[in-house]
Amino acid sequence: MNSKFWLGFAAVAVVVAFGAAILSNEHSNTSDLKIGVVMGLTGSESLWSEYNLNAAKLAVEEVNKEGGAGGRKLVLIVEDDKSDAKMGISALQKLTTIDGVDIVVGDVWSYTTNPMIPVAEGKKMTLISPTVMDTSVEGDSPYFFTLGHRIESQRAPMERFFALHPEVKKVYELCWNDAWGAAHSALFADIAAKRGITVVGKSCTADYSADYRTEVAKIKQANPDAIFMVSSLAERAVKALNENNIAAPVLTTSVIGQALRTGRTAPEQLGNVWFTDWLPNEEFVRAYEAAYQNYPLAEAQNSYETIRTIAKAYDADSSNWLAGLASVKYIGVDGEIDFTSGSRIAVNRGEAKLYRVDQSAAFVEVK
Repeated sequence: MNSKFWLGFAAVAVVVAFGAAILSNEHSNTSDLKIGVVMGLTGSESLWSEYNLNAAKLAVEEVNKEGGAGGRKLVLIVEDDKSDAKMGISALQKLTTIDGVDIVVGDVWSYTTNPMIPVAEGKKMTLISPTVMDTSVEGDSPYFFTLGHRIESQRAPMERFFALHPEVKKVYELCWNDAWGAAHSALFADIAAKRGITVVGKSCTADYSADYRTEVAKIKQANPDAIFMVSSLAERAVKALNENNIAAPVLTTSVIGQALRTGRTAPEQLGNVWFTDWLPNEEFVRAYEAAYQNYPLAEAQNSYETIRTIAKAYDADSSNWLAGLASVKYIGVDGEIDFTSGSRIAVNRGEAKLYRVDQSAAFVEVK
């Protein structure tokens, strides 16, 4: 059979797997595999991006030591979008038109990633976000994938919090005003409704410099039994609550563990705070700490797994990585990664757990 038949066969196979149009990889198997990376290395995203970029570099080093992906050496070409959606689009344009990358990884936040999706589709360039969560993805594109954890995976630990606090009947919600925040609000609303919990107030912000004075005044007036919080820097909001003598327990889906692990916030400054999170296994933690002398936070493991996923896909099919991707299923450092079901945005099967701030151990898992 001729080469045109085999190329057509591969394309059809991937369309069946993902229900989308797929491009063939035109690069030779001996050239470097160029992976573009778009992250907010400066600005409000910088903390998250630093950890995620480090983890991506760690994975690249490991993959290259093992012979590369499909026989090709991985090379990262990194662009800083300065935590700005428009700059993210510009970075994507540069990577695809000037740098000639094979694939683009980025960004770690939904508000910068979502605007890049239609642009990537227009260029027929595959875009993979390490962390954007499934129901916070806006739009549907066959060229967009994400290894972000599923919003629904937080249901069990959130339910656990309310089961341990049966006295909670009234909750005030501090939310984040973007797709990520809206997705969490929807999950909380469903849990609250099923438990007969009344939401006595709701304040949303997207201001990274918020001092929460207005929000705290509203919370004080509402006098809730607990506070549900979705925030980029939850410890800042908790500090404002403590300063105003609001002692209601706080449940947050924000990665408050990073503030504790890095020493940015001490446990005694947080008080009665509970949070959901995904933590990687100890093997990954040791490797990351050996490389960067720091604990891997801000879902750094997602970027690590994104690079590993790309490599595994090229190993499976070096001529068309998306065809190879349809066969990728493995146990990652915090749970299963599964592309075999045909999903592009619900592949990370890691489950969140419930943690409580602890004065002696920073935080402990609540089982």
